[in-house]
Amino acid sequence: MYQSTNRACYNSYYVPFHTMAHASWPPTYVRCDCGKLAKHIVHYRRLPCGAPHFQKTFIWACEHCGARYRQIKGTFDFERIDELGE
Repeated sequence: MYQSTNRACYNSYYVPFHTMAHASWPPTYVRCDCGKLAKHIVHYRRLPCGAPHFQKTFIWACEHCGARYRQIKGTFDFERIDELGE
């Protein structure tokens, strides 16, 4: 199944992918407006039993220019958060 997105998506090995298969979604990196890659923000904490717990935020941040993007719920498109005044 091929679904389109408005940003180039990359996995954790910096390899671009064009299918929105469950195993590769959400992408680790998306292409920023400055040309660099914005990294997916994932919160990490330990549960009381000691097991690791990862919480996906569906927000990507560019370390180079500071721009932040979020995935629009129910789609494969991204919007820039800074332009929304958040």
